[in-house]
Amino acid sequence: MEQETLNLFSSTNLVNITHLFVRGEISDISPIKDFLNLKYLSFHLTGYNRVSDFNYLLKLINLKGFNLSGIQISDLSPLDNLTNLTDLDLSDNHISDMPPLVNLTNLTELRLRSNPITDITLVISLLLDKNFL
Repeated sequence: MEQETLNLFSSTNLVNITHLFVRGEISDISPIKDFLNLKYLSFHLTGYNRVSDFNYLLKLINLKGFNLSGIQISDLSPLDNLTNLTDLDLSDNHISDMPPLVNLTNLTELRLRSNPITDITLVISLLLDKNFL
């Protein structure tokens, strides 16, 4: 079934989609890098096959909403380029360092619940409408 999912992702018919909800035991979702029209992307991954490489996100500059909750990430540097983001959910991860978020000046909603963050200075400086720590 995983092979079917990857074939679906690489379909040229899907490159124009704007909303994508990814669910299940998937470890490689790099084909999403070609979905340049994505505005909302949500991951709900299960099992032990977690996504470990998020560098493909660098091209998804049109994203406005992004849910990365509970997928055990700690490195936020691939998000640095996503300056159109207005809604970002990073809850239930391993995030302790937030400097990559400094360029996300369009954020109005940021969820960081259940992360080992000790310094929230950056979050305060973003002046978000809604903070969920």
